[in-house]
Order: sequence, then structure tokens, then C-alpha cells
Amino acid sequence: SQEQFDNTAGIVMTAPGTTSKDIDGNNLYAGNITIPVVVTDTYAGIRSIEWSIRAPQDSNANQSGTIVVDNAGNSSENNWRVTSFDRNLATCVEGAIIINANSNAIVVDVKMTNRAGYVTTQSMTVSIDKTTPVVEISFDNEQGDATYTEYFAESRTAAITVKERNFDEAGVSLDISNTEGN
Repeated sequence: SQEQFDNTAGIVMTAPGTTSKDIDGNNLYAGNITIPVVVTDTYAGIRSIEWSIRAPQDSNANQSGTIVVDNAGNSSENNWRVTSFDRNLATCVEGAIIINANSNAIVVDVKMTNRAGYVTTQSMTVSIDKTTPVVEISFDNEQGDATYTEYFAESRTAAITVKERNFDEAGVSLDISNTEGN
């Protein structure tokens, strides 16, 4: 029954630890990550696992795959292995999904179908920002003093521009000091 399946099947995806979050509160990473996945079904055994990665800002990194488990407990993908077996049923399969996108709101979906045809799914959303921030400084007054050309006779205002997809102004501190005297 569906109720028994719901009580005996599951998908666990574990994101690497991080303290960084994107603007939507998703875990934010600075490079590729690996998501360990554990799929279980002690009711009717695992028939197949489908997974996908959708990166809205880096569609070239989108991926998907299907792992088929036969009655002998063999997985169609070498990097996914059956870790628990009950007679002719694979009851636990473990693998990993590597995400190499450069995007916010990357959705990782995993779907398991058991031998009785019941389906369970799990999703996770993460962000990866591999782009180095760019900081630019410009001044409103570039007119130097006529006599002392390395100095400026008038006040100047500096404009600091930070180009960063996941900018957090709380993470920026300015340390401004006069190294030339008055």
C-alpha cells in the first residue's frame, strides 16, 4: 500500500556544511560540491533512481541520470552501489551527485521508483558562486592643484562599486586612512 511504502522508503541528500547563504537563504558555496545521496526502500526494494541538476544561470551545467538496480543487486552505474540487500531486493543504494554549476537556485531532484511501482522524490536547492568579485573605485574630481600637481585643491568623493552576484553589504568593511599627512 502507499501508506506502507511511505513509512519504509526515503531519500536523504546531505549538503556540505557552510555558513554562507544567498539572498534567498539557500546554502552558498564558492566551488563545486558533492551531494551524498542515500535511497532506501525496505517495502518492495529499489528498481530505479533518477536524478537531475537544474542551474538557471548556467544551463550548460544541467545534468541528469538514471540508475537501474536489477534483482541480483547490481547497479547500472558504478558510482552508485547497493549497500543493503534482502534476498532479491536492493533495500539501500548510495551514491553522490557532483554539482559543477555557477548559479544561484540550483535545484537537485532525486526520484526513486520501487519494484511495486511506488515513487518518492526529494529536492534540494543550493547556490554556487565561482565568480571573483570586482571592486572599482572612481572619484568625482580628477582636477589636480595647478601648483602642487600630485595634490587636489578641492574635496573629492570616492565612489566604490562592488560587482558580486551574492553581495552582502554586511560583509564589507572599509578601512580608510590618510597615509600622506594632512
